[in-house]
Amino acid sequence: MPLPPDLPSHSAGDNAGYAAATAAHRAGHLAEAEAAYRAVVTADPAHADAWHMLGGLLLQSGRLPEAEATLRHALTLREEPLYLCNFAKALIA
Repeated sequence: MPLPPDLPSHSAGDNAGYAAATAAHRAGHLAEAEAAYRAVVTADPAHADAWHMLGGLLLQSGRLPEAEATLRHALTLREEPLYLCNFAKALIA
């Protein structure tokens, strides 16, 4: 799943947590990345990119119902074409 090129305007702490999550995700440390994404969305429930990437990780892990719900939530926060594409992948997987 491609990582979003730009981070939204969030606090520096949220961006640091999101950066750590995406770094773990890129490195293939999925459990660590999942925990980090969940920490970001707990601290900032409006962090659409973190919801999107968490949904992508869940999709990658084969956890389809949870991936679908998480990606759907990301779309409620921000209507991004990439979010919609990955949501469609969850629906047809």
